[in-house]
Amino acid sequence: MRSVFASLVLCISGCSLITDVDALQPAVMADAGSDAACSSDLTADPINCGRCGHDCFGGKCTAGTCTPVAIALGEAFADNLAEDATSLYWSRVENNKVAQRQLRTIAKSGGVATSLTTGQLIDVLVLGGPAIYVVREDNLGQTLYMEPKLGGAPEQLVVTDTTLAGLAADDTAAYVLRPNPNGVSFVGYRIVHGGSPAPWGPATLDIASGRVDDSNYFGDNGTTVFRLPKTGMGATTNVVSVTTQMLAAIAISDDELVYARSDVNTIRATSKLGANGKGDRLVAGAVRLVGQSFDDRTFVARGHWLAWAESASLYACDLTMCEATRTRLVDHGLITSIAIAEGRVYFTDSQSAGVYAVALP
Repeated sequence: MRSVFASLVLCISGCSLITDVDALQPAVMADAGSDAACSSDLTADPINCGRCGHDCFGGKCTAGTCTPVAIALGEAFADNLAEDATSLYWSRVENNKVAQRQLRTIAKSGGVATSLTTGQLIDVLVLGGPAIYVVREDNLGQTLYMEPKLGGAPEQLVVTDTTLAGLAADDTAAYVLRPNPNGVSFVGYRIVHGGSPAPWGPATLDIASGRVDDSNYFGDNGTTVFRLPKTGMGATTNVVSVTTQMLAAIAISDDELVYARSDVNTIRATSKLGANGKGDRLVAGAVRLVGQSFDDRTFVARGHWLAWAESASLYACDLTMCEATRTRLVDHGLITSIAIAEGRVYFTDSQSAGVYAVALP
């Protein structure tokens, strides 16, 4: 888990780290539509920024590039961002107590952020169907909770005196792994929304993080990314294998498994239905993958887009063209988590204490 609290200075609304003061004003980000008239000045028109029809969704257009727009401010050490069709969810420190995290939400259409629950430090947060799944941590270990999106009492699902791993969820169920008593491998659990944990998958899994698509669960253990049917039946298939413990993060696009290797400072992609690959192609070559802020929270694929953060810089590329170009979307404090939806990248910045969005290229 990332430890950044000691090195950060809490900054709230009006932070001097952001040079565009107007961009800090929370705004409703409505799409202007594809039939908007194209400006003759593509360097400054916020609904035709850089090219006709490129909408900045409430941000300014400066030199043909969209600037970010603030969605919520005063969110101390904002992190753990997730989104669904209508809302954003994240965690923040409550009352300057770094070991206590409050779960927050806001409608994507705008409004005021509200609090759902408060508890121990949040290590992982994912959404699934009507539920928010949260791994909270204290000095006794980690616990997986299910928290209703509309508020209400959290339900305790899985408890361990060490760490939970591989949490992922879809519209039907959540998946998580708990260490075996032997400390060598993990026991998998599948939790149908509203139900109780049930044993899932082989008993020999060794995993750090997980992702799901429509049919499969993908997990990595630092050297290998494996694929397992979400039913948990059948053997695992190694999709990617590397020789060193340097798999920094994984993401799933429509067709590919995308992964970051910190030993050779690159992002690679391979068919997610393949086996024993080494990465079919290089994505956005010579990517710098260093710093505490780079992990599965800041490495996300959706559709044909990939976005990632390297400390203060947020990048994106179209996976069909990543080998040729990548775009630096913004330099912004300390980016701690990101999500892609509706033609933009949402992100949390723990240094400027806010939640923001910026249009994709």
